[in-house]
Amino acid sequence: MGATRSHAVAGKSHTKNKKKSSTKPKVKVQPYAFPSPMPYEPLHNYGPLSRKAYKNMGKKRRWFSGMLSFLMVLSYLAGIILGIFVVCGCVSGSAGLDYLHLADMHANTTSYNVSLRVGYFGGCVSFADATQVPEADSSNSSSNLQTYCISNMRDDDPEDLSKELLRNLDLAQDAQDFVQKTLNATVPQAQHLQQDVFFWEPPVLFLVLFVVSGIMLFVALMSSSPHRRYKIVLVIATILSAFSLALALVVAVGSLQGLNAVLGGAKSQEEQTLGDDIYISRAGSLDHVQAGLAAWTALFYIFMGIFYVKR
Repeated sequence: MGATRSHAVAGKSHTKNKKKSSTKPKVKVQPYAFPSPMPYEPLHNYGPLSRKAYKNMGKKRRWFSGMLSFLMVLSYLAGIILGIFVVCGCVSGSAGLDYLHLADMHANTTSYNVSLRVGYFGGCVSFADATQVPEADSSNSSSNLQTYCISNMRDDDPEDLSKELLRNLDLAQDAQDFVQKTLNATVPQAQHLQQDVFFWEPPVLFLVLFVVSGIMLFVALMSSSPHRRYKIVLVIATILSAFSLALALVVAVGSLQGLNAVLGGAKSQEEQTLGDDIYISRAGSLDHVQAGLAAWTALFYIFMGIFYVKR
């Protein structure tokens, strides 16, 4: 048994030696030598002229964005200014506001010319003595013209308005009688036009909605956010913008249609008699201001929409 055990031990040692001899030596692996990086080759080999054209294209895009921003701000300011002029027509005799009227009621004779111009709120009376020949000096050519305006004619008594307008004109006695007669006939008609034909709500609401929606759109354009509140504010601004644009069209078209009805329903009709040698005629410059208001408002929202699409 001792021989057997020694033989087994010798066999195990022989096996261990055999295993040790059969193991492969470790070989140090060298890292793969990558080839040297090649210079970048674009898909299209631009020449020197085409590279310059590509840079000019970027400059044109920046110029286009800058010009679009300028036009957007310009249209926004123009809409606000024109909206203020529309609302403030005939509320004062300064800054040419007395000539921004919706309708003109006048009585002309060989001696005197009297007119009452009507805006959304105010009214202006003008008197001129036709018997006085203006001097050659242009500075004195309108010295015989007198104008007085009332900022709000809607709620006052017609008789009180006539007295106030007449009291602020420096007239002779015979001229006072003629102007008093004219005002007694035209002031009630002016209040009727303001209350039943030319409603003040569309221009005032337009001005408020246009300013508010413009501020909201500018703020939303300068900042972007995936939050729900930002999207809600953007939706509200879009709705207000739609109402603002609709009101601008109502202001431009509504007063024109109302005056067409007063003058007999024809657009070509420029004047209509009210009796007693008193006539009502169309507005002059205010029609163009209201048309410009609608045009600049539409342009502002178009420019703003282009910016949101490009963003």
